[in-house]
Amino acid sequence: MSGASTEFPCPDCGEMVREGLVRCWNCGGFLRPDVEEKFQKIRSRPTKILYSPATTEEGAIDLDSLMPDRSAKSLTDEDGGDFELSGGTTASPGKSAAATPAVEIPMILDPSEQASDDTSETSEGEAETSEADAPKAERASAGSDNDVAHSIATGGDALLELAAQEEQERGKRQTDRGTSIEGVKAIRDGFLIDAPKGCRIQVRDERTGELRRLTFGSSSRVRVSLLDKLAEIAKARKEGAKAAKEDTGPKHLSAGLYQRWLSSIHQHTLNPEKLKLKADSMAGEFVPVEVGFADESVLVASLPVAKKAGLFGGGKGKGKEEEQVDPTTKLLEHFRAGKSVADAPVGEKKEYTSDQIAELRIVQPAASLTESLFAGIPVFGTGRIAVQLPLTEAGAQPKYLSFTLSEFREFAEILGSMYAMGDFGHNMDIPLTDTFVEHKCHYSDVKIRAVEGLAYYEADPKIEVVLAGWLCTACGIAVSEDARAKEKLGGKGGKGIAKTKCPKCSEKMGSNPLYTLASAKQSALLGGEESEDETPDTE
Repeated sequence: MSGASTEFPCPDCGEMVREGLVRCWNCGGFLRPDVEEKFQKIRSRPTKILYSPATTEEGAIDLDSLMPDRSAKSLTDEDGGDFELSGGTTASPGKSAAATPAVEIPMILDPSEQASDDTSETSEGEAETSEADAPKAERASAGSDNDVAHSIATGGDALLELAAQEEQERGKRQTDRGTSIEGVKAIRDGFLIDAPKGCRIQVRDERTGELRRLTFGSSSRVRVSLLDKLAEIAKARKEGAKAAKEDTGPKHLSAGLYQRWLSSIHQHTLNPEKLKLKADSMAGEFVPVEVGFADESVLVASLPVAKKAGLFGGGKGKGKEEEQVDPTTKLLEHFRAGKSVADAPVGEKKEYTSDQIAELRIVQPAASLTESLFAGIPVFGTGRIAVQLPLTEAGAQPKYLSFTLSEFREFAEILGSMYAMGDFGHNMDIPLTDTFVEHKCHYSDVKIRAVEGLAYYEADPKIEVVLAGWLCTACGIAVSEDARAKEKLGGKGGKGIAKTKCPKCSEKMGSNPLYTLASAKQSALLGGEESEDETPDTE
């Protein structure tokens, strides 16, 4: 079996490890979530400490009480005498060491016997003193044991509490990091930072914020600082909080009978005799209309045309200027007050029943060229979606509503939720949801997420797209915009990228830019995407 089949990348650092290992040999991270979970549970449980304090009944071991027997035995063995010690001296057990022992008239003995008697007297005196001092030693020893047991008990608890608190704080830091940010991935006890030349650096928590010079090759030296990444994170979070604060208003417009409302939608009236099959030929010929959606009908109404001032500024007298109210706001307030459609402050209006709404059809883009009324040419504007309104009168000129991508998404959602037309707009190559095609940068291995249906996003003023990279038309490799700027492909601004040689196939790159959404790039900065490079472990 080959080594590649028995190895897999570590989920934390990306280093290749063998199957069967529990922890990564490089970063120490667990390779199996179940094992890590059990390990954390074991570590979270405090270790039980068993104490065995000395009791008053057992007392303390007095080593001095053993000394007389041992000394007497040793002296007897050294002299080698086969004799018994004289019981010439006696001691009362209740007397202290200062008490004078009873004295008997010694007998005249041999010198050797006299030496033995002296030795026995000395030993018995030492034994008497030891017996007298034994209660004091027991009390001192017992008091010392009690003091040690108390300090161990309190000190052990304090250390356990401190260790448990540190472990909880570390776990909280790991939890608060969540997913990684762009170029920075949170791992155990540190971060992984994307560096130039396709390298990744492991930074320990204690090194956070330091500026270090790191060598990645024989001649390349770069400076890497986590502070730059933290500044980008703070900026992205601030912009995200600001956008969330702006979105605190009502999500959908409504006006009394009309549960949903779309404002400033383009309405085109088509004269077939004057139609020019040319892109954007009808883009400027429109009237802004308001569209209200009720349970049984849909209202399409144009706002009244503002009256122009006279030659001499007529229509406004001095001191009689009325507060100018937005026509859309005035119309919404009219319906919110429960007033009828007949009295609505509008120009032209047309109501369509729910049965007529079912006749709506999309004419731009067309499902196929054979079904296209305009031969697939975007006459209503490149990147716009056009819908033909039902014909209610014979001989009337057809009318169309054209939408930007964000407007059409809301329009299709309303038709699906209120009129059971959930399939409206599907299978028409219209990006009803954001979809991306992922590429990997040839230089840094960073993922490039190119949005599909770019023309619809570019035509929508509410959606911002940014340049993410370039795709070689010859071999298909991708180069991120950051890598292109660092490698200076196509000049400083990338204007000559089309004639620049591809770093892989040496053919001309061509002009094939890759765009992504600004919101998606901000989300990547907050959430991050990890690269699959091998990571050098540095401090």
